[in-house]
Amino acid sequence: PKRAISIIGIDNLRSLVLSVGLFSELPQTLAGMLAPLWKHAYFTARFAKAIARCEQASETTVQDCFTAGLLHEIGWMVLASAYGDQFKALCSSLDNGIPSVDSEEAAFGGTHGKVGAYLLGLWGLPDSVIEAVAWHHAPSVVHPSGFCPLLAVHAADECHRRLHLSSTEDGQIDQ
Repeated sequence: PKRAISIIGIDNLRSLVLSVGLFSELPQTLAGMLAPLWKHAYFTARFAKAIARCEQASETTVQDCFTAGLLHEIGWMVLASAYGDQFKALCSSLDNGIPSVDSEEAAFGGTHGKVGAYLLGLWGLPDSVIEAVAWHHAPSVVHPSGFCPLLAVHAADECHRRLHLSSTEDGQIDQ
């Protein structure tokens, strides 16, 4: 807890705790649909942090990579909370249950990345974390000039998604 407070500050931590409480009030069906995202986010956070360490990034960048990885899917929580039935219908209508960026735009007028980034901006998280959450599916939009949390989160996110898809296609038990 002391480390969390020192990284994101007491006010941001308070907001985060309150938002987790808010999301815990989601109907059980939505909470069940979103549970795999937390597992995915935790893997992404750990892998993004490992990538940053391999890049010999500063400790601040390493922590920003972890934070961005952990929060990169938080926009889904907001969309599920705001558009419950529409969110369920969209997810259940897709083969893999994961809407594409285009289908998100059409259904909700925005993407989970942009919604999550907006929320994190309100909470006052670092710009590098907000950027990574906003553009983790399209890092080329930002044109990063060097290593940053956006690249680490994008790589970690893609790696986990591909591992997940290949393990379910091969009939193996998923993580």
